[in-house]
Amino acid sequence: MSGKKSFILLLITVLLVGISVVTTAADFWFVQITDAHIGVSSNDNGKSGPNGIQNAETLKLAIDKINNLKQNIKFVAMTGDLFNHGADNLPDVKLAKSIFEKLKFPLYIVPGNHDIESPNNPDTVSDREAECAKAFEENFNPIFFKINQDGVGLYFVTTGWYHLVPNIPGYDPYERLKEEFAMVPCEPKIVFQHHPPLSNSPFDSKWGQDDLLKYQRLISTNNVKAVIGGHLHRFVADWVGRVPVYVCAPTGSYVGDARQSNILLYHYTNGKLRCYDYQVKQNDN
Repeated sequence: MSGKKSFILLLITVLLVGISVVTTAADFWFVQITDAHIGVSSNDNGKSGPNGIQNAETLKLAIDKINNLKQNIKFVAMTGDLFNHGADNLPDVKLAKSIFEKLKFPLYIVPGNHDIESPNNPDTVSDREAECAKAFEENFNPIFFKINQDGVGLYFVTTGWYHLVPNIPGYDPYERLKEEFAMVPCEPKIVFQHHPPLSNSPFDSKWGQDDLLKYQRLISTNNVKAVIGGHLHRFVADWVGRVPVYVCAPTGSYVGDARQSNILLYHYTNGKLRCYDYQVKQNDN
């Protein structure tokens, strides 16, 4: 073998080893909150119960609990339905922002169907999605974005409820994600979204079979380490192919009925993601 070929082979080997070291060396902790439903009232869903103020107080307790965790938390991910009646409800937005001011860690939010007011009917199209998405971006962060955490790509993806693509002009979450993945096919990835892309379970997605299958194929073939979601108002651990899907129970204590407030603590290490459930109790300090 010539000296030039030997050098090229050595260079390729060094690069591959370097990529492997970066991938396996990533080691970090983060927290998920979801479905706070600030602004829910006792009349919502036709049931009696405490109003949205209780959910705000519960969110405050959750933030306090997160601030006092012993792990080295890198960020907090809020996976949707921060609000109950849209991200353009200014009093609720002001209340949420005042609560998050106390959080000690970076906060990343992906909106849910209540935040962008996605229709709960497959035959309905609503202009509210675009209006609420604009308000959300003005007050928080983009509806689709990526950050890098220790060599792991974190993707925050807004989808519709009964349709994969919400009624937001110029925005297609599948195409955006496909384009991003194509640029870094070997990068380890974690996807955060409100609606879990599940099938063959009691909690099937409502996107329609064609959209769901193409999205699942995208997730399954691009080194995604986990999909993290909310929406189901209960803890769920499931799979898309060999990709684990984790769903956090609601952080809000009233989401149409009384619920135990929860957060999930995650540890990414050795190329895998582990999660730990924490309950937020009324007497937590």
